Amino acid sequence: MKLRIDELDLQIIEALKESSNPRKLASISRSLAVSRRTFYDRVKKLRQRKILGLHLIPKYNLLGLVSVLVFLDYSDLQLGLEEDFLHSRFVILKSRIVGKYNGVMALMTLPDMGVNKVYEKLIELKSVGKIERWRLLITANPRYISPKPSVLKRFVKTREEKLLSESSLASEVNFNEPQDYRILADDIDVLIINMLQKDGWTRLSEIARKLGKSKALVKYHFDKHVLKLTDTFFIDFNPYDRNSLFSLLIEAEFKSEKGLKRFASFLSRLPFSQVLLKTPRVNLLYDVLKIPSHSISMLRMIFSKKVVKRTLLQKLAISVLLTPSESFQLPYELFREKGWILDF
Repeated sequence: MKLRIDELDLQIIEALKESSNPRKLASISRSLAVSRRTFYDRVKKLRQRKILGLHLIPKYNLLGLVSVLVFLDYSDLQLGLEEDFLHSRFVILKSRIVGKYNGVMALMTLPDMGVNKVYEKLIELKSVGKIERWRLLITANPRYISPKPSVLKRFVKTREEKLLSESSLASEVNFNEPQDYRILADDIDVLIINMLQKDGWTRLSEIARKLGKSKALVKYHFDKHVLKLTDTFFIDFNPYDRNSLFSLLIEAEFKSEKGLKRFASFLSRLPFSQVLLKTPRVNLLYDVLKIPSHSISMLRMIFSKKVVKRTLLQKLAISVLLTPSESFQLPYELFREKGWILDF
């Protein structure tokens, strides 16, 4: 497997991933035996080559937003992506899909009224015969995962089967399953989050300038509000040629929640970018996976007897995402003091 990075790049990315605050590049550079100039130059080049990025991932429920996964099965595959809600700024991932569903899938973060409106639109589309079937699932907040450089290094030098056999199935991944969807942010908080979703390394002084606010005010909101509304800063690390990537959707059902969390842990150890989605009260897991074409064969390991036995996996389906597009940014222009307004 040919990578577009070298050993020092891997060390830098590993240090960024291990840092509790990857925005603080200066302090991270001191932990490595390289000069600050070399560190900054490497990070800059990795960003320019679109191998490395940083995105703030908010706790959507604290912004009054519900994570919703929608599937539309069309009788005519040429249709789809036409519905107004699929062009909403609340969509964070959408794609044509082929497999268990043949049509469109979309991941949205919606206010309550938006969930009800999408539900009504799906019923209407089915009643007029435009879609054959549909499914709407409320999920826990999305969990973003990027490959760990240390695992990637082993993966390059080791046979895939050996690497996967070494992956522990004893650990578990926990999900943020919201119980409350009250809005705990104001307009300045949402604007700051929006800009840091696009580029997590944006300086607060630059945010202040673009917002027309003082740096002191922006720093106050960042320290007192935004950090509490933040789930994580996601290191968007993709060392592969993007033209060689396949996007897949894995749907897995389990006998127990413990088995689901073990399976999620197993998936998170694979050296590929992913988004994990768990449905509450139902042991159903979805994984949006970006995998190089030359590594597709490793997916057979998901069906191995060891994985099935340790996770109590009951059902598994893999679909292909044909035209995936994603957005990390909140539609801040749709936020008002009393809540969100819909754009569909």
